[in-house]
Order: sequence, then structure tokens, then C-alpha cells
Amino acid sequence: MEDVFARIVLGHLTGDYLLQNWKMTLRKSQKSWMGFLWCTWHYFLYTASVCLFFGQ
Repeated sequence: MEDVFARIVLGHLTGDYLLQNWKMTLRKSQKSWMGFLWCTWHYFLYTASVCLFFGQ
């Protein structure tokens, strides 16, 4: 169980802090289509980083 938790935390840290740059942080909160696209891009990077730590 600790292994699963550690993998989730590592994936989260990678996706939210290493792969997300300042531009993405600011633009994903905009209330427009561009904000939606930036948020979607962040979602894909975040999900990919968690899956990477799970080996999927």
C-alpha cells in the first residue's frame, strides 16, 4: 500500500511541479477557451506523469 501511495505522490509532484511551467499555471485559470485548452494540456501531462510512475 505504501508503494502505491509513493507512486501517486511522485506522479503528482512531477506533473504539478516539474512539468507545469509558470505560463501554464497562469493561463489554465483563464475563463476562456484558451484557459480550457491550457487546463486540458495540464491534465494530459499530469495523467501521463502518474501513469509513468505506475509503469502503464
